[in-house]
Amino acid sequence: MTPDTTPEGKLVDLECRFAFLEQTLETLDEVVRGQSMVIDRLVHKVDELMNTVREGRPGPGSDASQEPPPPHH
Repeated sequence: MTPDTTPEGKLVDLECRFAFLEQTLETLDEVVRGQSMVIDRLVHKVDELMNTVREGRPGPGSDASQEPPPPHH
């Protein structure tokens, strides 16, 4: 199939390309927004973990009462 080189054919081709690019842009925007939300959650979790480490508290899921005493006891 040869491309339509008439002005109308060129216009139809450009409209099709534009529609495809618009859809691609919308899809990429959704992906970027999703990734941004994941990154925000991860940054929040890292901040929580850093605070836990700084304060010397046991992390989530650990039970300090079941840990053996340090060797100097």
